[in-house]
Amino acid sequence: MSAAILMTSCSSNERKSELTEVKCYPPTIILMGAKARQSIVVQASYADGITRDVTYEARARLADPRFADFDGTAVRPRTDGHTKLLVSFAGQTLAIPVTVSNSSLPSAISFKLDVMPVFMKAGCNSGTCHGSSRSGVRALPRVSGKAPQSGPRSTSRAKNKRTTHAAANHGTQRLASSRSSCR
Repeated sequence: MSAAILMTSCSSNERKSELTEVKCYPPTIILMGAKARQSIVVQASYADGITRDVTYEARARLADPRFADFDGTAVRPRTDGHTKLLVSFAGQTLAIPVTVSNSSLPSAISFKLDVMPVFMKAGCNSGTCHGSSRSGVRALPRVSGKAPQSGPRSTSRAKNKRTTHAAANHGTQRLASSRSSCR
């Protein structure tokens, strides 16, 4: 009996609701820099109030592929210019404007995006290296992915809770300690 209930609840005889609107997010794509990338999401709205992600069911192509590449879900820059991403689903087509600029300029190096992944892959953010306040190496700074608070030349020695502030006191180094004894 439970099999009969399951089969009737999963039957494909249910009447499908009428498609009312197709939207693409973001509604405008702006790519700045050689490493820029923008993913898209295509959403279908139906008369019964249901919305569905139809990104993988929709068809999309660039009107002029000289300016950008499209791999099925993301747009990447090729050369500076303007084009449109044409997205089609169930007979409705959207034209999403795509603007590419600074595609020949190399992107700036980012500590968070370029350096930290190298530390993580090498295990330098683990507790035995720089990732713990009880790290085994006293003179090396902690690697937390955050920008230094006191300037680029400050170094934190978390084991004995001493901090060297190079930017303070007019360029001379000042040693602030929360403990009186050094270990």
